[in-house]
Amino acid sequence: MINRNHLFSGLLACTLFSSGSHAANIPYHFNVAIDSGVLILNTYQGQFTYNDSTLKVVDFEFNFEGTTYTEADDQNASAVFDNNIFLGLSYGVNGTPSFAFVPGTTAVEEAYFSYDLNSSPPGPSGTGEVLYTPYSNLVDTPGPSAVVGAIAALGWSRRIRQRISSGGKP
Repeated sequence: MINRNHLFSGLLACTLFSSGSHAANIPYHFNVAIDSGVLILNTYQGQFTYNDSTLKVVDFEFNFEGTTYTEADDQNASAVFDNNIFLGLSYGVNGTPSFAFVPGTTAVEEAYFSYDLNSSPPGPSGTGEVLYTPYSNLVDTPGPSAVVGAIAALGWSRRIRQRISSGGKP
């Protein structure tokens, strides 16, 4: 017969290990409306995804003045929060042109986009408003605890099957 203590401890271990955390990748869409400088009235749009456990931007796409920029162009890009309130994106490129997404200090409505079309000397520059919109289809990636839990569950279920097939002998 199967030892109930072994069965209980196995199920408890599987439950504890599999109830781990999940790191979610949170996708956003954004619109930029230039409100000053030579690009006034131009609009741009793009998207980014950040990991909610690290806040690091894991995906970014933005076309500005004929060039598409990605997460590789600013490897320190991040989503910025204060007390769990999203303040915007921190992302910048130095070059020709140079630009930056600047997060708000207390609210996302303070976030803005700045640009300079020449790198040296500073040339035509300006700013714009940024509107961030979260996508509703979140993509979860299992954290390490879920993987460990799944492995433990498979191991215990195999052991229990072996005991049942051998008549409950260890």
